[in-house]
Amino acid sequence: MKPALIQSLILVGLGGSLGAAAREGLVLAIPNNGVLPWAILLANIVGALILGLLLSALTRHASHHPSPTPPSHGGMLPRRRSLQLLLGTGFCGGFTTYSTLAVGIVSLSGTSISGRKHGHRLWPGHRHPRRRGHLARHGVGQPLMTPWVFITLAAAGGLGAISRFLLDGAIGRRFQTAFPWATFSINVSGSFALGLLTALAAGQLVSTEWALILGTGFLGGYTTFSTNSYETLRLLQEKRYVASLANALGTLLASVAAAALGFWLGALI
Repeated sequence: MKPALIQSLILVGLGGSLGAAAREGLVLAIPNNGVLPWAILLANIVGALILGLLLSALTRHASHHPSPTPPSHGGMLPRRRSLQLLLGTGFCGGFTTYSTLAVGIVSLSGTSISGRKHGHRLWPGHRHPRRRGHLARHGVGQPLMTPWVFITLAAAGGLGAISRFLLDGAIGRRFQTAFPWATFSINVSGSFALGLLTALAAGQLVSTEWALILGTGFLGGYTTFSTNSYETLRLLQEKRYVASLANALGTLLASVAAAALGFWLGALI
């Protein structure tokens, strides 16, 4: 494995872990009213803003301070690329999440996994406001947040970010089009997986702790709202209006549908 690739994976994994930990900390700090996932919405907005500012700053810096010589193919990464991977692909990608948003929208229908009305929703990102503590909380259907769970969740977020980075590169090399099929595929597949995982956890086939680690951690780091927002804006700036609209609305509709399908299939198991 080439040194540049190893460095890329380390930076993305580290940033993804920090982003997932920050997102979970935000969820712990902001009470959930049982209607909208305010903490996730805030994380997505802030993360998208940070990514936009970061990439804009890096672009301006590159135009004023061009590299004298391009980096060697197998050498170490330049500083700008390292910052982009650590803070952009890693942290912002791990801090924002599309899968939890999609599952949350499905949950807003008020229909339980089995199809009956319910008063308690089980999905990563939902926290009962009166069952909330610093790093220790539990209750009916609620995961026990311990330091071990929190650290494992953060590590899983790093692994999810690395998986996103590798899959994005593989799809990008195969489908070199203006439309961001890589991010689209990642968000849709992650939303399906989270819907399935949430249904399995509701049926007690997966422990709530592992549902939190895999759902909020791995799949939260695997899917990304910030990249989707940035790519939508990029298409708009390039005057690809149809592609921009398709990316924004298409990703949302497809991800919500995939999450609902995951719910349904998980309920059958």
